[in-house]
Amino acid sequence: DLKWKPIIPDLGSRSPEIAILRVDPATQATQLMIRTPAAIHVRKHWHTANETHTLVRGTAVLECDGHRAELGPGSFNFMPAKMVHEAWLPAQSLTFITVDSAWDINWVEGAPTAADLGARAPRRTARGRHRRRQDAGD
Repeated sequence: DLKWKPIIPDLGSRSPEIAILRVDPATQATQLMIRTPAAIHVRKHWHTANETHTLVRGTAVLECDGHRAELGPGSFNFMPAKMVHEAWLPAQSLTFITVDSAWDINWVEGAPTAADLGARAPRRTARGRHRRRQDAGD
C-alpha cells in the first residue's frame, strides 16, 4: 500500500498528495506519485533535479517560458533541472514522476493556497490581428 501525504498541509483534505515509491540510496533519484483530490493550479515552481511526468489519470496543462502543453493519460514530458513551470490539474488526476536526484520543490511566489483550488488553466489570449484595438476609432 502506498503511503500518501499532503504536499500542502494548509489545504487539508484538498491538498495534492504525494507517495514516494523509491529513492536510490546512492543518487537519491526518486520515483513518486502525485494525486489531486481537488482541481488545483500548481503555482510557478522549480526542482533541483531533472523531472519527468507521466500522466496516469486525468489531464494536465503545463506551462513554462510561455509554452503550454496539455497532457492526457499516457502522455510524458521532461523538465530540465531548475526550469520554472506551473500546472493546472483536475480533481482525481494521478501523475507518475521521476527525478534524477533528490526530490524537492521550490516555490517562486509561494505555495498554492485555497484560492488556487478549483482553478482551470486560463484561456490563451488572442494575438495580434485578433485583438481589438482601443484606438480603432469605432
